[in-house]
Amino acid sequence: MMGWIDEVREEKLLAFFGKQIIFTDMKGDTAEVVRVYNSKYLIEEDFKFLKDKLIIPIKPVYHRLDKTIKVHVWLCLVALLILQIHHMEDQKIRALDKEADRNSRQDKSCSS
Repeated sequence: MMGWIDEVREEKLLAFFGKQIIFTDMKGDTAEVVRVYNSKYLIEEDFKFLKDKLIIPIKPVYHRLDKTIKVHVWLCLVALLILQIHHMEDQKIRALDKEADRNSRQDKSCSS
C-alpha cells in the first residue's frame, strides 16, 4: 500500500471497468444472453422512431386502467410491426431494383 491508495484494491476495481453484469432468467448459453442483451438498442431505436412527432403526430395519451394501458401498448407494437414489415419489404424491393439495374447494364455492355 502506497500513501492513500490501496494498489491491490485499485487493480481489482480497474479490472471491472468496461464490464457489465447481466441478471436474467433467460435460459441458454452466455454468448446467446449477451447477444440478446446487446441487441436491445434495436428495440429502443424502434420505440424512439414510434414516438417521433413526425411519425405519430398525436399528443401523449394518459391511461389509468390496466385494460386501456394494455390496448395502447398492443396498438403501439402492432404499429411497430407494420413499420418493420414495410421497412423489410422496402429493402427487398431496393435490392431487386439494384440487381435489375446491374443486369440491364451488363446486357447493354454485352450487346455492344
